[in-house]
Amino acid sequence: MSIFQKSVINKHLANLDSRQIKKAYQKFRKNYNSVKIEKIKNLKGEEIAIVEMSV
Repeated sequence: MSIFQKSVINKHLANLDSRQIKKAYQKFRKNYNSVKIEKIKNLKGEEIAIVEMSV
């Protein structure tokens, strides 16, 4: 069971600015490149919290 109805999600997705989405995604990719993602996958939960605090 989902939290939001699909019509509500679709309404909000339709109102998003694609330029802002692309900009935010580029920022995400800059911070979380493939090497960093692989390191995170290999860490335990406690270690991830430490890594995130140091960023």
